[in-house]
Amino acid sequence: MAPKTKTRKAAAPATPPPADQAVEPVDPPEIDGEEWASLLGALGLTSDATFDTVLTTVTDLVTDEAATDGAPAAIAAAAGRRGLVVMDEATADALKTAAAEGAQVKLAAAEQHREQVILAAIKRGAITRGRSDHWRTLLEHDPGMETVLAKIPDETAIPMKEIGHGVDNQDLSNSEPGSTWFR
Repeated sequence: MAPKTKTRKAAAPATPPPADQAVEPVDPPEIDGEEWASLLGALGLTSDATFDTVLTTVTDLVTDEAATDGAPAAIAAAAGRRGLVVMDEATADALKTAAAEGAQVKLAAAEQHREQVILAAIKRGAITRGRSDHWRTLLEHDPGMETVLAKIPDETAIPMKEIGHGVDNQDLSNSEPGSTWFR
């Protein structure tokens, strides 16, 4: 047999009645030990608290909240309990402006880095100048292509070293005229 569970509707928050106005008595709900302990825990009271202590604590909470409802300090405190930070509009605008400027600086730095990578690849002969726009687009959309570009062997697109000469590159200044023709 399943244990009985009690369901209760939470009462709508209301301002406490003035001290000179009496409240009509109602039939009190049944409350068991676990519910009493939960109530005491929620109110921050110890287990030896009496009904009068609970009533006083609840009344104080409702009165304090009603008195500060809408006050800036109450709003900031409520936001703080939920992990939020309250700031004025000027501070928020300054933060947005600084964030936008930071994003522009980050984009400019990334663009400059891509240009340096492309120029280095051109200087080592890995790609031609005509393909620089293609590589610029690739690097912009996929930064992982920088690794691919770095792995392209030097002089793949453009040979950079001199090859194919008929004579060795040696110092011939001390030789006799014509000695290079006959050996």
